[in-house]
Formats: sequence, C-alpha cells, structure tokens
Amino acid sequence: MARCSGETMSKSAGSVLILVLLVALVGGVQAEEIKKHSGSGRLGDDELTVICPRNITVDCPTKIDPEYTGRPSIRGGIGPFDTSFVNFGMKCGCEFSFMRVWIAAGAEGRCDTCLQIITVHDNVPPELNCPKDVVYECDEVGSLGRATATDNCDPRPTIRYSDSLVFQRCPWEFTTIRTWRAHDRCGNVTTCEQEIKIQDTKPPVIVCCPPDTIVCVGFDIDRLGDAIAIDNCNPRPGMTYEAARIPGQSECDYWIVRSWEFTDGCGNLAACQQRVTFRCERDFDAQARDHEGGDEGEESNDRKTGPGSLVPAELTLGSHPNPLSGATTISYALPVAGEASVEIFDIQGRKIMTLAGGHHEAGYHTVAWDGHDSENRPAVSGVYFCRLECGVRPAIFEKLVKF
Repeated sequence: MARCSGETMSKSAGSVLILVLLVALVGGVQAEEIKKHSGSGRLGDDELTVICPRNITVDCPTKIDPEYTGRPSIRGGIGPFDTSFVNFGMKCGCEFSFMRVWIAAGAEGRCDTCLQIITVHDNVPPELNCPKDVVYECDEVGSLGRATATDNCDPRPTIRYSDSLVFQRCPWEFTTIRTWRAHDRCGNVTTCEQEIKIQDTKPPVIVCCPPDTIVCVGFDIDRLGDAIAIDNCNPRPGMTYEAARIPGQSECDYWIVRSWEFTDGCGNLAACQQRVTFRCERDFDAQARDHEGGDEGEESNDRKTGPGSLVPAELTLGSHPNPLSGATTISYALPVAGEASVEIFDIQGRKIMTLAGGHHEAGYHTVAWDGHDSENRPAVSGVYFCRLECGVRPAIFEKLVKF
C-alpha cells in the first residue's frame, strides 16, 4: 500500500483517523484485519478524495464483506490507488454497529479517509418444533417429548416451558397445556403449545368375589367376607354393598343375593354378585354328604370338632412366614373329608399356581409354596391371594405379600 504523506493528508481525513484512534485508545473498540484493494489509473492532479459507501443495516447472518456492504469511490489524485479498510467496534452478538474506516492512497503519496457505519440486527425469532400431543392412561404414562429450536444467528437458543393444568371429571384425569418458549440472544421469541392428556378409562378389577354357596338357616352371611377390587389409578376405589333376600317355598328354602359395586371416581364401574342359598340344617347336611361322596354310616353323629380335636369345626387357612421373600408354608384345615383345592392368585385375579387338589381327609394339612408360578418362573414382588375351597362350603382366602 502506498504511504500517505502528512503534507497531503486532508484535514477531514485526519479528523476521522484521530476520532477512530481516540475511540480505540479508550477501549471497547477492536480493530480487525486491514483489508487492501488496489486500483490503477491516473485521474489528474486534483486533490485525492475518497467517498464511502452509504451507511447500511443488514440482517444477521448476512455477510459484511464489501461485496455486500459496498466499496468507496475515488475522485482526483494520481493513480494507481490503493484502498483498504479497518473495522472498529466489532462485537460477538446478534445486534451491533461498527465503524469501517476506508483509506485510499495515490501514487504520489496523497491519502484520504472516510467512515462507513454498518449495523447488524436480528429480528427473526427462532424456529420452534413442538412435540406432538399425547394421550396416556393414568397408569401408563410414557414419553412426553421435548421441543427443539434453531435460530438464524444464535446457535443455541434457549428453550423453556410452563404448564397449565386443567382437571377433568376426577383427580386421575386431567389435561396439561404445555407452552414451549424459545428465545435467542436478541430477545426474539417463538411459542407453541402441546396438549398432554391423562385419562382413566379402565374400571376397577375385582380380584376376589365370594363364590355362590349353600349355608344353614341362621348363618351369619358377614362371615363370608366381602369382594375385593383394585384399580389402576385410584388406590382406594369406592365400594357399595347390598344384600337382597329372595323368598323360596318355605323358611328352609330361600336365597340372599349379595351385590358389590366398585367405582374409581372417574365413572368406571365394576360389579359382582354372590348367591347364598339357605337350607335347614338337615337338608344342608344331606346335600353336603351327597356332594362329598359320604353317607350317614361313614361317621358318628357324636364326632368331636373344634379346639383340642383332630377335626376343626370350620375351614381354616394360614401361612408362615408372611410377608415372604422365598418359600412359605400354607396351613389349612377341613371339617369334613371331600374334594378340596389350595390355589394362588395374583393381584389381577389370575391363577398362577395350584398347590393342592383332589380328595382330602378331614383334619389339618400343610403345603409349601416356593414363590414360583405353574411354569416354575419366580413370581414378581407384590400381593397374592391363597384360596381354599372345600365342597359346597364358601371359599376362604389368605392374603400373601411377596417381596
């Protein structure tokens, strides 16, 4: 580049340089690489004058090279001419202005300068991609997704979200309006909404409903126990119970229908019934003997039952240890001989194991459960039910907890 002599530097150009130097000295202005452009020709002996391109505002990320922001023109002087520029005030950001000082030098050493202001701004918000709306059952909530964003200037726009909760008909059904918000370093913001719906459409599951049975007149039906239900979302489903008597031909012939209805609070219902047939004691004993294959001559009417005897007065069922981590011993007792079964059910009411079955003698029995199902697979931790059935008598249950 041709050198500029102090004698030929114009006063205006000197003023611009002094201003730029002062700004650089006080800080906050950073000089960039000096870029040089050469020209040739002889325009005459007039004083050299450089005319800057107009001040310009460009959008980020438009390039700021002279090809895009313009080049100066030269009047007067003697060529060939060298033109170069220095940038002051460049920043690393999305919106800023900086000074571009153009310097032109002629062959005879004359020089001139001019100042161009270039402003870079960003008013384009990020592009935000919202995750899709989702619907899940209250006990099967999966991935909700996450928004992504890109920006024309900010390589890492910030993404945040806020939730607005709207409850539906019950605490286990609600809709969340998730508002995603992306903003760049210049404060340009884009938003989108995602709908997350949690619903409960599954009714409670009845895991135990007392089976139909025959009892003697005067038997307390409360001893037959209640139905048991679980729900996928409500840990304590509501229960209603009714018992309706259906008259028969005589006082030795009538029924009571016991009805249970379970609700989860979201309008989902499950119900079951038990039919209890009442007979006089003489009819009940005869039916029991017929069902169990016995007759009046098989045992004495003065057979001892209850504590201290070898034959219990009623069905009994127990387990130890309970809760269990490995195996447990199931103890059960039968007041009469006959067909009996000991079975294990999971919390969903599915039979997973039969521990005992077939003909049993009256008295006390034990059987072990090793914590596996019928296919010898370890049962998962949770709640199980052991059921004892014997003839026409109502089944009884023992709750088992496995961990």
